[in-house]
Amino acid sequence: MPFAIDTTPTTTTAHEDGPRSGKVDKIKFVNSENGFCVLFVSVNGKRETWVGTMPHAFEGATLKAEGKWEPSKYGGDQFRVTNSSTPPPKEKQAAISHIAGLVDGIGPKTA
Repeated sequence: MPFAIDTTPTTTTAHEDGPRSGKVDKIKFVNSENGFCVLFVSVNGKRETWVGTMPHAFEGATLKAEGKWEPSKYGGDQFRVTNSSTPPPKEKQAAISHIAGLVDGIGPKTA
C-alpha cells in the first residue's frame, strides 16, 4: 500500500505574533543609555531571542511582552518587543531575586 503525503499548504507559522511571557535566561547585549537589549528568554521550555527597549530586564526576571516576529540579520528569528512589563513575583525567593536584580548594589542577602 503506497504511503500518502499531505502537501496541502497550511496557514500556521512557526511563531505567532502577540503577547508572550518568559523568563530571562541571559542578557546578550544592553545599551545603558536607552535600555535597548538583546535577551535570551525561556518560553514554554524553548529559548527565544527578544530584542527591544526593556530597561527593567534582568537575568532571572519574568517578562511579559508584546511584539512581533521578524528575521534576525544574524540568522533565525527574533521577537521584536514593542511593550514589556515585569509582573511582581509571587514567591519569596522570586521576590528576593527581583529586588536584587532591579537595584544596583543590593544583593540577595540585603533584599
